[in-house]
Amino acid sequence: YSKLLNQALAEKEKIQMIKTANSLKTQGNIHFQDFKHQKAQECYEKALSYLSKIKDVPTDIVLSLYNNLAICNLKLYKYEKALEYADRGLEIDPKIGSHFSENHKLCVG
Repeated sequence: YSKLLNQALAEKEKIQMIKTANSLKTQGNIHFQDFKHQKAQECYEKALSYLSKIKDVPTDIVLSLYNNLAICNLKLYKYEKALEYADRGLEIDPKIGSHFSENHKLCVG
């Protein structure tokens, strides 16, 4: 019973962390739309820090955050950092290459 309870609590905590990360991503999107790219970047990075604390994170959330961070850094003229985030996305899922390769081209070309 104790093991089941611990698993249930861990799953509940994981769900809460994902909800918090999604909320931060939404806040970042609002800041981005308001051209507050630095604030958006801070929200996206904080969301990633929440997700890094849990196992089996849904890759779609992480990929979206890396893409958003790459775009924010492009807007902030931080090209190397933008490239770093785009590359991290490609490491997770090379199939999304077309999505990130656009950011890569903007960073290096």
